[in-house]
Amino acid sequence: HSYMEAASATINFGNEFTTKYNKKYWLTEFCAWGDFNGGYDGQQRFMNDMLYKLEKDDNCERYAWFKFDGGITSKPWNGLYFKRALTEIGKLYMYYSTFDQNVVYPSNKWIPAEHFRNASEKIKCYATTDTDGNLEINSFSDEDFVEYKVALEAGENILHFRYQVNRNIKLKISLDGVSLGEFALTETGEKGDAWGTAHIKLDIPSAGDKVVKFTTNGGILNINRFAFEN
Repeated sequence: HSYMEAASATINFGNEFTTKYNKKYWLTEFCAWGDFNGGYDGQQRFMNDMLYKLEKDDNCERYAWFKFDGGITSKPWNGLYFKRALTEIGKLYMYYSTFDQNVVYPSNKWIPAEHFRNASEKIKCYATTDTDGNLEINSFSDEDFVEYKVALEAGENILHFRYQVNRNIKLKISLDGVSLGEFALTETGEKGDAWGTAHIKLDIPSAGDKVVKFTTNGGILNINRFAFEN
């Protein structure tokens, strides 16, 4: 068990057992508690950091959040389930990426943005304010990237990209490390329901399972979901 509020310290604590016993560790209870006074938003940031690090840590075999039916209006703001429904932090725990490198998403179906196979470490996911979906990637900036593996057909494809952004920006798209170009995303505004869908024409040079990478040239971007139509 660990109730430290620093994700790196928690991971180091688990790895001490791996070093000592040469076995993978199970973190059977964790959340930020003790002297933690970060509120509900702080607890969500902590969970984001922990899920990223735990899923990336080959030494961690199992983990479990503490606790299922905790409160969300007072310290330690850690409940996954409240009034017969998942809380926002519960949705984060349930739907966050597992970084599974073997998952290949099909064309012509929506892909949840939170199901990336790889991402920059400061990526944060939160319960979406859009009308559909569970989570959104929140506050994506020019320092960030996300990757997905998608089965694509050669020729003209349309990328349907559901997003929210505070100003006009360029979305940079690459396949297997090769740039397809930069494409305009028009400002939607920052209000919770201010979402838009871009329809971007792409020329896919060859069919197959491709690693799709998204980056930007700036702005504050939220991403809900996307789909490739051919």
